[in-house]
Amino acid sequence: MEAQHKYRVNAICAGPRKGVVQAEGVLSSISFSAPPEFLGEPGRWTPEHFLVAAVASW
Repeated sequence: MEAQHKYRVNAICAGPRKGVVQAEGVLSSISFSAPPEFLGEPGRWTPEHFLVAAVASW
């Protein structure tokens, strides 16, 4: 039998083009925004950062 792994996360809208992501069992949350190129806030994590970080951690 294969092991099953579940990772639950919630993304909460915090305004136009920004939000907060929380993961079950993780103490801190992460504020994120759309990239500045798409009118997001500079200096914040973006969904693109999350994707590249996930691939890089492989």
